[in-house]
Amino acid sequence: MAVNGTTNSPYEPIFAKYAGAIPQAYLRTLAYKESSFKADVVHPQSNATGLFQITSICLQGFNKAKGTALKLAQLKDPNLNTIVAVYHLGHVIGVYAQVRSLKPDWTSRRWLELLTLGWNAGHNAIIGLAKQMEASGLPPERITVDSASQLARATGKGKYVAEPDRVAWSKSVATMFLGGGIIPTGKSRLRQLASMLPALPAAKGGGIAVAFALAAAGAALILKKKEASDDFTGRAAYART
Repeated sequence: MAVNGTTNSPYEPIFAKYAGAIPQAYLRTLAYKESSFKADVVHPQSNATGLFQITSICLQGFNKAKGTALKLAQLKDPNLNTIVAVYHLGHVIGVYAQVRSLKPDWTSRRWLELLTLGWNAGHNAIIGLAKQMEASGLPPERITVDSASQLARATGKGKYVAEPDRVAWSKSVATMFLGGGIIPTGKSRLRQLASMLPALPAAKGGGIAVAFALAAAGAALILKKKEASDDFTGRAAYART
C-alpha cells in the first residue's frame, strides 16, 4: 500500500475499514506509538504482537466474545490486528461510559489520556480508581491520569497505572492525536530546518551557517529514526492487564 502523503501511514485503508466509531486518526496514532507501523513485530518479553501490540490477555477477551480461536502469531496480519484492537478499544470505551468521570469525549485531552492509559495499564484499574476519587467528592475534571497514578501509588491498587512512564506515554498519544494524528517524518523535519536557512547570515560566515544547518538536519534524521525505535521498544515492554 502506498503511504498516505498527509498522514504518513501505510495502513489508512485498513484503519478506515474497521474504525467504526473510533476516529481513524486515533488508530493511526496508537499503531504508530505501539509498533512504528511494524506489522510483524513481536516483543521478546511480552509477546505483544503486531501493529497495536496485542497481548495474549487482550486476544483471549476477543476470542471469548467472538467465539474465535485466533493465535497471537496470526495477528501479524494487520487486518486481524486492527480488528482485535478496535474491539478492545470499543469494550474499554463502553465500560468507561458507565462511569461519570470517564464519559467518552474525543475532544477532551483528559479523557483521551485516561482511555490510552486504560488501554496500556488496565482499564479495570482506571475504573476502580476513578470511582474511588468520585466517591471522595473529586469532580470529573480533576480525575486525570496524574491523579489516578498518584492514587494507585498511594493505595497499591493498579501497579501499572502507578508507573510514570506509562502516564507519559499515554499523554504523548493524546498529544499526537489532538494534533491531527499526523506522523512526523525525516523529510518533514528537513523541510522545517530548511525553512530556517533564509534567516541565516548570507554574507560573512554564511557558508558556515548553512553547513551547520545542513549538518543539524542530518542529525535530526538520525535522531528521528532512533526516536521511532525507542518509542516502540520502550512501550512494548509494558504488559497490559
